[in-house]
Amino acid sequence: MMTNMAHQCIFHILQISPTASSILLRVLNLHFPYITKSTTAHQIYIKNLLRISEYASTLRDGILKLIIIKLIQIDVEIITQGETQEHPNGNMAEKIDSLMVLL
Repeated sequence: MMTNMAHQCIFHILQISPTASSILLRVLNLHFPYITKSTTAHQIYIKNLLRISEYASTLRDGILKLIIIKLIQIDVEIITQGETQEHPNGNMAEKIDSLMVLL
């Protein structure tokens, strides 16, 4: 599977160059799906982040922090939309619920 190969590459890069972990964390943050992307895109990305945290223990805290920050941003978007619309956006609320289950 393609994701397995990507994870193997990341694992080997981190083995060869441990300093790559700080660069990887910035890249993971930079490419985190935007709030309006689909729930599925967010679920896949978060699952892959959690998978990276399994074999890259030095990144575990940073990855969990990144996920939590992004979930808070989605939650804030739900609150903001609820204040500006008559009815809050149910899709965003469902998104945050399904993403929280992953943690």
